Amino acid sequence: MVTRSWLDRWLAEALVQNNASAPPPDSAISRLALLQYQGRQCRRTVDNARKNSPFYRTALRHVRFAEHEFPQSLTALPLTSAHDLREHPHAFLAASQDEVARVVSIPSSGTSGPGKRIFFTPNDLERIRHFFRRGMRNLVQPGETALVLLPGERPDSVGRLLGDALSSFDVRALVCGPLESPLGTLHRMTRENVRCVVGSPAHVHILAAHARYGEDSPKPRLRSALLCWDAVPPALAHAVEQGLHCRAFHHWGMVETGLGGAVECGRAPGMHLREADLYVEILCPGTGRLVPDGEWGEIVVTTLTRRAMPLIRYRTGDRGRILPGTCPCGSILRRLDPAVRRLPQDTTHNSNQNGSPLDAAALGDILYAVPGLADFAVQAPSPHQQPANVTIQVSTVAHAGSSAEDAVLQQVRQAIQQLSSLPCDPADVCITATGHGAPVLPGLQKRVLNMPTPPLQETSS
Repeated sequence: MVTRSWLDRWLAEALVQNNASAPPPDSAISRLALLQYQGRQCRRTVDNARKNSPFYRTALRHVRFAEHEFPQSLTALPLTSAHDLREHPHAFLAASQDEVARVVSIPSSGTSGPGKRIFFTPNDLERIRHFFRRGMRNLVQPGETALVLLPGERPDSVGRLLGDALSSFDVRALVCGPLESPLGTLHRMTRENVRCVVGSPAHVHILAAHARYGEDSPKPRLRSALLCWDAVPPALAHAVEQGLHCRAFHHWGMVETGLGGAVECGRAPGMHLREADLYVEILCPGTGRLVPDGEWGEIVVTTLTRRAMPLIRYRTGDRGRILPGTCPCGSILRRLDPAVRRLPQDTTHNSNQNGSPLDAAALGDILYAVPGLADFAVQAPSPHQQPANVTIQVSTVAHAGSSAEDAVLQQVRQAIQQLSSLPCDPADVCITATGHGAPVLPGLQKRVLNMPTPPLQETSS
């Protein structure tokens, strides 16, 4: 008898739900069986999109998809871009408006152009809960309490979906929304005996910094922290583990993937892909050709079970790679390297004098290593802006005193000397302190910006 990982149990359940021939609960699933299932689901997705989605009715008009040649046959299908999604959101709908239970609007970052709108049916939302339910089993145990620092005001928002998933296996979920008061939250975590925290990397780092460096700060006893919503610099993950004395887990996903995309199991580095619902390719951004496992490229996603809004070979704009080999947990699910980063969108944006873009990942890895730094935000120059001014706003651990704040600012100044991609001389960077230890930016905004990004908007139908 084979003892399955929680994620492989999810895979078996998902295959049964989709009328695939799945093995009994305690036997192994082969990679071949999974590929056959994915090929079948991809063919259904293509057929459904060609029939019901105005965009794909045109895009796939003369395209032949061979299920028996999957995944090689995917290369015959055209790529879908974020521009397509922004310009024609309703043209992607493959379900009636009456079937849509939720719409998530993603405003365009740094431009005045249209944003993206992603649609979900009730069944689409239930599949998200199902993945969350199994993915969280490695992080928190029944009878424990988890704190969720994600939006949860609206029904079926990401915080509510995760809260529902946790409650389904007897975990008490405290859905609090994005972090506002670090000390108040630490006090609540201690009072409520929170064992797991889920939130954006920046917000969880703020809690870890206050717990580690704050005078008389509460010290919650955590089992795990799940870092989601944004890229996770290695220095941040290390700081979270040191400050909260727990294991930091990585998650990758975006609204376009149905929120969940890949999550670590805890046995080895690498995020197991949500392969019952998604098929992921890694393509060379310049040529569009597939790259071998272990090589970096753009993450391209095809949804396999999405009813409202199927996406076929959608270019995510994220840079990643598939880790070769099998995870020690024994799962057949492929693993995405945790070091996912955004691909440069335009070398005129945030570029240094040599034309290379401002490296947000490198900047985060440098700044999150500064002791006493709670949070930061960078205002970088917009395209063609002269002079190329850069402003770094920093929040430090509360109650650390003005001398400690000055020391943090000095260390930030020293740290950015290492960064070769700054668009100006490091001495010309303006570094200021907020005077408090709370998040520098409201909500879940990115920490490196061309201009302020509007918050995520979610609506219910």
